[in-house]
Amino acid sequence: MKIQIILMLCLIILLFTGCSLEAKRSNLTKELGETPPQPVITFENKAISVYQSSYCWNNASKGTGTCADYAAPSEQLKDKDKDRVKAGGRLTYKFHVKNPTEITLTQSHNGTFTEVPLVGESFEVPTEKGIYYYSLSAVWLKDTKSRVSEGSSSYTFVIEVI
Repeated sequence: MKIQIILMLCLIILLFTGCSLEAKRSNLTKELGETPPQPVITFENKAISVYQSSYCWNNASKGTGTCADYAAPSEQLKDKDKDRVKAGGRLTYKFHVKNPTEITLTQSHNGTFTEVPLVGESFEVPTEKGIYYYSLSAVWLKDTKSRVSEGSSSYTFVIEVI
């Protein structure tokens, strides 16, 4: 009788553990979604237009993955309106899902590419007037040691510094 009770308790514990792990997996999938999340980039509380760029994304709920390549930001955005911002201000970015594990920002101006330092979730607007193209790249890792990715995505935007 004691063995049956112990076995029953073990079975119940295993059942709850399995349900708990599945719930965590479901929340993770739901949290990131089936396509790359779009960041919100703002200057003085005004949204900047952001466009999807190259990505590789895992759809855990369907067990599939998709990759897409886009043109360079200056080519992708050449016909888009430029958001006007004041020189020396700060732009902020935010993802309304789980934060990326890694994030980088590259700026293109007059054919020169520069990595832009990020401070928290913001970066400085250049002080020189002109048109600046940006590529914001984000990676979501399940495991940083083994570098197992949930997905990676780049986003482009263009500003005119006035």
